[in-house]
Amino acid sequence: PRLSEPTRLVHDELERLTRLLNELLTFARPSSLAWSEHDLVVVVRQVLEIERPLATSRDIEVVLAGDGHAVVADIDPGKVHQIVQNLVRNAIEAAPSGGHVGVSLTRTHDDVVLTVTDDGPGIAPDVQARMFEPFYSTKEGGTGMGMAIVHSLVTLHRGVIEVVSQPGRTRISVVLQIGRAH
Repeated sequence: PRLSEPTRLVHDELERLTRLLNELLTFARPSSLAWSEHDLVVVVRQVLEIERPLATSRDIEVVLAGDGHAVVADIDPGKVHQIVQNLVRNAIEAAPSGGHVGVSLTRTHDDVVLTVTDDGPGIAPDVQARMFEPFYSTKEGGTGMGMAIVHSLVTLHRGVIEVVSQPGRTRISVVLQIGRAH
């Protein structure tokens, strides 16, 4: 019994360090993309199921907007999964208890737009200016790698990120081209 607390602390610290190391490796040497035609709605639904327990524990409603029709694009589904998961988790962590997180996918002729919104406190302009920098974090215990990795993976997909934030609402949109570059 007297070893259970120190053992738990060591276990938690090992998990934290492992997560940090994996984030560093992902950022420092992102692998090439494994392109395939994939339905982004499926990717988003998988992420929402994974993040639902966190949202429920914080009393956050998470909604996927739209009609659920397939949004097929030539992407690396694993890397897009990581993009969506980081954005959704950040939105859940930012939203207040009883708050909302919305996710939508919109397809145009040449691209697809993934949008994640939350009704949290907003992102201050000075934080927005640095939010994609490695090791920059405003979260206690944050590694500062999540948004840097998102930016790196979006760039690999030849995409762009747009952040619009004000008190009470943040919207992050990721625009990905539908076809791969040759």
